[in-house]
Amino acid sequence: MLFRLLVSWFLCFMSVLVASAQPDSTQRDDQSNTLTLSAPKVTIHGGIQLWARYNQNNPGTTDPSGVTSSHFEDIAIRRARISVTLNWNDHLFVYTQMGTNNLSFNKGSAKQPIFIHDLWIKTAGNDHKWFIGAGLNGFNGISRLSNISYAKNFMLDNPGFNYPNVEHTDIMARQLGIFGGGYLGPLNYRIALTKPFTYEQTPSLTPGIATEVGSESFAYKGYFYYQLLENEKTSSCYLPMSYLGKRKILNLGAGFDVHPKSIQYLPENDEGYTIQSRHTMAFDVFLEHPLQNNHFINAYLAGYAYDYGPNFLRAGGIMNIGQMTDADRAVFPQGPGNAHYVFGTGKVLYFSSGLGMATASKSIWQPTFGFTYKELEGLADNSFSVDIGLNYFQQSHQLKYSLQFSNRPVYKAQGMELVLESYKGLAIMQVQIYL
Repeated sequence: MLFRLLVSWFLCFMSVLVASAQPDSTQRDDQSNTLTLSAPKVTIHGGIQLWARYNQNNPGTTDPSGVTSSHFEDIAIRRARISVTLNWNDHLFVYTQMGTNNLSFNKGSAKQPIFIHDLWIKTAGNDHKWFIGAGLNGFNGISRLSNISYAKNFMLDNPGFNYPNVEHTDIMARQLGIFGGGYLGPLNYRIALTKPFTYEQTPSLTPGIATEVGSESFAYKGYFYYQLLENEKTSSCYLPMSYLGKRKILNLGAGFDVHPKSIQYLPENDEGYTIQSRHTMAFDVFLEHPLQNNHFINAYLAGYAYDYGPNFLRAGGIMNIGQMTDADRAVFPQGPGNAHYVFGTGKVLYFSSGLGMATASKSIWQPTFGFTYKELEGLADNSFSVDIGLNYFQQSHQLKYSLQFSNRPVYKAQGMELVLESYKGLAIMQVQIYL
C-alpha cells in the first residue's frame, strides 16, 4: 500500500510536468506576453530505512492490554521517501519530497499518511554562489546536524535535539518561508525567515515552569560554516555527514534559530504570564579526512545552548509504543517505553565519530561511537548517554546495514525535583536502500 501510494503520487506529479514542459528552449510569446520554459531536467531519488528494535522499557510501562512490560521488540519503517528535483535551466530549480515516517505496529502510526516534506522553488546564480527561494523547506539554522541528509549519516540516526522544536512548530523539521544562501570564498551560509506552524501547550500553573504558546511571529534562523580545507558547494538544503572518504573537509560552524513570543510562564510573583522568545544557538566542527589504504575518518562535535524559558522540558521517543497510567506518569514524568528528555532549557554537548575501512571488494566497514551530555535546567542531575555502532556499506550509501546500541537516562520525580534513577538500553538494526 505504501509503495503504491508513493508511485501514484509520483506518476501524478510527472504527468503535470510532462503536460507543462515544452521541447523548445525558453521563449517569449510577444503576442500573449507569456513565457514558455524548456523541458526540465528531472532527477529522482528514493529511499527507505527499515528498523528492527529491542528496547528496555522505562519503569511503569504497560503494553496495550495494560500489563506491565519490561521491553518490546518490533520491526518498523523509520523513513520512506521519494524526491524529485527539476532543473529548468542552470538558475531555476523546483524540489519536492514526499513520503512517510515512523510506521510501527502501533495502530495510530500505521495510519500515518504520506505527506509533503518539502516543496520549494529556488533561483540561483552561477555555480550556486548565491541562491534565494521560498516554500516548505528545510534550510535550517543552528548546526550542520540540523540540516542533515537522512541518507548520508554515519550514525544510525540523528539524536533528535538537533531540531529545536520538531513536530511542534514544523513538519518534520520543515517550515514555510523564504530562504537564501551561498558561499563567499571559504564561507558557506544559509539564512531563512519562516512562519512556524502554531502549537500551544496547556499553560503550567506552577510558577517558573515554561510551556509553549501559539505565536504568529516569524522565526529567523541561520547557519554559517568556514571551510578550512576543501570547499563544499551545496545546492540542496541537506548536508551529508559523510562522503565516505572522498573529501578532505574541516569546517567550523555556528548558527541560531529564534522564534519570538512562543514561550510562556508564570513568574515567581505569580502576576500573570510572561511571554518570551525561544532562543537556540550552536557551534560545531565537522571533519572528514582520508587515511591510508582507502580508510577514512568522520568526526563531528557540536555544542547547543537552548533557552525555552525557565525549567522547560520536553520528552519523547521515536515510534514509542509504550503506555503508562497517570499514577505512574506522576512518578516517571518522562513517559513510557523509550521516552527520554530530548529538549530543555540548558546546554547539550554532542560528539560522534566513525572510522571507515575499505575492503578489496570496495565495500566499507565503519565502527561508530557517539556521546551526548545534557545539562538541563529542569533536571536535578545531568545526563550522559552513549551510542556504539557498526555500519557495513555494501554499495556506498545506496545499500547500507547498521547496528547500534544506545543507552538513555531515566528520571524519577522526588519531591519538586527530577533525579536520575537509572539507565535503559536500546538496540537497533537498520537496512537502508537509497536510489
